[in-house]
Amino acid sequence: GASGVISGLMAGAIRFAFRRGAPLGVGGRSDPSAFRRPAMSLAESFSDPRVLLFIGVWMVINLAFGIGSMNIAGESGSIAWQAHVGGFLVGLLLFGFLDPIPAGDPEEPHYL
Repeated sequence: GASGVISGLMAGAIRFAFRRGAPLGVGGRSDPSAFRRPAMSLAESFSDPRVLLFIGVWMVINLAFGIGSMNIAGESGSIAWQAHVGGFLVGLLLFGFLDPIPAGDPEEPHYL
C-alpha cells in the first residue's frame, strides 16, 4: 500500500523535477519565482528523453525485482510490484489535477 503511494509520488515528481528552471530541475533556480512554475504537461513529459529514460529504468527495475523476487527465509510474501507500477502510472497521469500552480498562470515566469 504505502510503497504504491510512494511510487505515485515519484512519478508526480518527475513532471516538475525535469522541468528547466524549476527548483529541482536542471539549472534549478533559488529565487521564489521558480516555485510558481507549473509541472510539465503529459505531452511535455513524454517528449523529454530524460523523463522517458527515467520511466523506462524505473519500470525495468520494478518488474525485475517483482518477477524475480524469491521468498526469503521461508516467508510466503512477495513484492507487490503491481502496486508499484499502478501507483507510478496513477501519479504520472493524475499529478496535473493536483498541481497547485495551474498551467497558464499569469504569474508564471516566461523563460525556457
